[in-house]
Amino acid sequence: MKECKGSKFFKRSGLSVIWILMLILVIQCTVQRTPAPVIPATYAPIAPVVGSVFPANQTVVALEWPAVPNASHYTVMGREAAPGQTARSWQVWVYKIIHNRFEKGGLQPGTQYEWEVIAQNESGEDRSTSFAFAIQPENPLPGAFNKLYPVDGQTDIPKEVTLQWSLSADAAHYEVFLGEAPTLLTNRGTATQTQMSLSLDAQKAYYWQVIAVNAHGLKQADNTSSVWMFETVPHSYSAPMIALIEPENGATDLSNPATLTWIATPGTLQGAQEREVALTEYRVFIRKEGDTVSLTATTSQMEWTTPLLEPGTIYCWEVHATQSDGQWTRSAESTFTIMDSEYEPPDISLLEPIDDAFLETGGRPLRG
Repeated sequence: MKECKGSKFFKRSGLSVIWILMLILVIQCTVQRTPAPVIPATYAPIAPVVGSVFPANQTVVALEWPAVPNASHYTVMGREAAPGQTARSWQVWVYKIIHNRFEKGGLQPGTQYEWEVIAQNESGEDRSTSFAFAIQPENPLPGAFNKLYPVDGQTDIPKEVTLQWSLSADAAHYEVFLGEAPTLLTNRGTATQTQMSLSLDAQKAYYWQVIAVNAHGLKQADNTSSVWMFETVPHSYSAPMIALIEPENGATDLSNPATLTWIATPGTLQGAQEREVALTEYRVFIRKEGDTVSLTATTSQMEWTTPLLEPGTIYCWEVHATQSDGQWTRSAESTFTIMDSEYEPPDISLLEPIDDAFLETGGRPLRG
């Protein structure tokens, strides 16, 4: 029995449908074996290193990144992102390139840039985190630096101290500010090196700051952006000691004028630092009992003779001793009484003209 033409057609058609279905299955399997690329969380560019800074005259930077598995091409996104300013919108720097390297041109001095990589294939894509680099301004600020010594809050710093800080790139010199209050700093001069030696007072708190200045006059404070404080060593000697000798406290019938004497010694040594000190000056204060105003005299000797005083009067006196390191001490106050005079006060009377006298002018006009 012969097979009809129709049955042959259906057989052939059935085989074609099977082949088509098998081909579709193979294609689907192939697609499933190529998943979308995935960029690792630790992904970082090969070049430039994140945070790189290029010279102002460099307008092209080569961007290179590690190949991403399953990626067939890449798109690079970028934008300007100046510090302290709102970043601009992302832009496509290059679209669907097959290589993992791209040279970005048209860069501007004084600008910071951010860029990202999008790894892609027909199944999908994944986007990296942002990476940054910058182009220096044509007149860049001095580079970052830090104060080093004395550190903030340090105590027992020698009076002869050398302030130290780290090097600032492109700095022509440094301005050093110092004061006894954080808001009252004065410029103590400039330094071309990263240090400055100063002679300070003992037992004081000082505040300091350093400013780097480049050849264009642009300034940059150190990275701490704050004023540091330190304290110098205490005085090497304690304050001087003084005691009144003559006249004894409460003495009476002193001769007039009176001679006052006292004894004083420099302060005792404090700590390990050796320094010579001497008593340089004495100030004598004397007043009548009940008065508030003192007669003051200055002497380098440990005695002083008063001018003539009022007989029979009680006087109070004390002495201030000053040491060569600036410290001073006051004695206790003492009293004495000047002896009464052996004689009455002198008499005196006016003779000519008599009281309320009318004098003739000899006919000459009076001149007022």
